[in-house]
Amino acid sequence: MQENQEGRSQNNNPYRLTPENLIVRTFSGTWLKVAIGVFIVELIILFYFSTVPIPGYLVSLINNQTTTVAQNAYSLTLLGRALFLFSNNFHIAATEFIPLFGLYTFGTVMYNTATAIEVIGISSNIPGPLIALSLLFEPHTWLELPAYALAATQSMYLVRSFSSLKRFKFELIRTPFVFALVAVELFIAAIFESSEISLASTSAVLALGVPWIAFAGLAVLVYVGRAQLLKKEPPPPPPPYPAYPSTTENLYPIRYCSKCGARILHPGVSIFCDQCGERLSLSS
Repeated sequence: MQENQEGRSQNNNPYRLTPENLIVRTFSGTWLKVAIGVFIVELIILFYFSTVPIPGYLVSLINNQTTTVAQNAYSLTLLGRALFLFSNNFHIAATEFIPLFGLYTFGTVMYNTATAIEVIGISSNIPGPLIALSLLFEPHTWLELPAYALAATQSMYLVRSFSSLKRFKFELIRTPFVFALVAVELFIAAIFESSEISLASTSAVLALGVPWIAFAGLAVLVYVGRAQLLKKEPPPPPPPYPAYPSTTENLYPIRYCSKCGARILHPGVSIFCDQCGERLSLSS
């Protein structure tokens, strides 16, 4: 009985360090909802701060920095450009994993990105929010921004885990998993962005069409893969031991000891009273 109770308590433990539990708790449940919420916050920051007025000297400074980075990226080959973009983006995401400091980095990077969008809008006489909206029409945005959201979410969960040793151990195991996931996602995003830049010099239709077709195929693969992983979720644990009814109570009538009056726990198999040791008669 004690062994069964221990097994059930382990099944009820949400912080078991098993691969199945790790995958299920990352791709479903509260963690994923928090990551989606962080992604929405990203979009709000980008759209809101792209409308905030910027001093003239900052416009020139940011414009020069943006132009230099763009020239360096355009001068590279498709793969070289992808590695260049990945290196910059992954450095940012890796910093976001640091507890507390990572959230500051997340907010700062999103604010700087929104500021750069506003500068581009000022230089091209286009409202900043429209520039931010145009980014959503590029497939790499839907990989890059969610990757930052995943890193920031795990940073928050690391901070939250300090309140419990079991929770802390679980998050220490989950962090490398999310770290690898973010790295893969940013690398794919860099390949998409590099391809978009290369195709833009050829045809605007190709620059939009080809990456979106590839992105749609990738999204289907991710959706199917997630569904297959969640199918491996272990079944819910059985109820605690006291919830199980005694099978003997369903098969045999209630019996009492004729000497002390105690109720017989196992009326179908007991020979002696559990309380006083009196030998039981068939009629008791």
